[in-house]
Amino acid sequence: MPTYVKQDGTADSKTIKDAIIAATADDNIVIIQDSNTYGTSSGGESDFSTGVGYAITTTVNHGFELKAEAGQTPRLNGNGCYGTFMNVSHKDDVIFKGLIFEQFGSSNGGMIGAENSEGLLVENCTIWALNYTTKLFHRADSDNANKPIIVRYCDFHNAATNYFQFTPKNVIVQDCIYIGTGSSYSTPMVRLQGAGCKAINVTAIAPNQRHTIIQVSASYNCVAITTREFGANFGEAFDVDEAHHCVAFHGNSEFSVTGDVINCVEVFTDGGTYGDLFEDFSGSNFFPSQTGDSYLYNTGLTTGSGVDLSGSNRAAPYDIGAYEVCSFWTGFTDDTQQKFAEDFVINKANNGRQELSRRAGCSDSVINRPPAGATIRGSWSLRNRKRPYLATQGSQTPDDITN
Repeated sequence: MPTYVKQDGTADSKTIKDAIIAATADDNIVIIQDSNTYGTSSGGESDFSTGVGYAITTTVNHGFELKAEAGQTPRLNGNGCYGTFMNVSHKDDVIFKGLIFEQFGSSNGGMIGAENSEGLLVENCTIWALNYTTKLFHRADSDNANKPIIVRYCDFHNAATNYFQFTPKNVIVQDCIYIGTGSSYSTPMVRLQGAGCKAINVTAIAPNQRHTIIQVSASYNCVAITTREFGANFGEAFDVDEAHHCVAFHGNSEFSVTGDVINCVEVFTDGGTYGDLFEDFSGSNFFPSQTGDSYLYNTGLTTGSGVDLSGSNRAAPYDIGAYEVCSFWTGFTDDTQQKFAEDFVINKANNGRQELSRRAGCSDSVINRPPAGATIRGSWSLRNRKRPYLATQGSQTPDDITN
């Protein structure tokens, strides 16, 4: 069975270090059951090493897993450590899930040693960098195209993907967002130029100068922007071998591509702004805007995991970037039948009528409402009502009919 960690002493171990030692002799899984901070001193116990090398020095087995229990968000804090977290090089099928990495990176290397780590998965993690040279991986590489290293559903804050000491192979980043806040960056946020390396459904936002934002062998449904319109010699948004359905905003160079460029958009060149891309950029709402030119909304390929960073299922055509606009409502023209549950009829501004029904798989918890501001016509039954609730043609709003 898994080895459980909890700082209050009510689990198998109070420290990650001791739990990993125990897990190597058991089923190889460590589950953290609280949202506390683990570091050089975790609940008064010695945990992470401060010496040269990795904070966790224990050697793990193939198939090792370190993850948070559902509903918990433990923080792995590298303050006082040399700069790197753990080495899983030459270990297959290792999983890190649901963790927050923070304050690692003083050695200018990667937090997780990943050389020849076939099948390595980092999922639902948040990476807060100590400085702008911090990377998630140190020498990320898999020699097996059928077992790539995968990073998905992760938030990167001032952190990059890979310490580029040699050319990586078979590393895929998908449904992730990268956000920088510094004034200068010496390396790309996504730097994975090697055989089998891909960026899929990625959003990368560099508020200031970045020499290059995304540098990868192949990019699909990605958006990369800088919020300063730098002129010559200040990098580019994409430096890739091939780009498919990607969007860039960069004042110097938006795409440098050696191979195929298919359905990509240069927003700066087109006279647009980075604010046109997102629902509310200043409010840190990076869902695609559905107004104006809609550069990101419903313009992507159907590729990747099928789930966005927020946990919503994607629907074809996919939105570009880490987030999918998850409208609950799809439609067809037939209002001749009485409507029940999530089905109803609206009278649109052009007096056309349309039946709409809820699309499954959205992460939004509000499931029993028509689109905001819709005018309702016909019979509509709430989930818990035995008889249809009549919403007459006129000014009824979603709030009116759900009261």
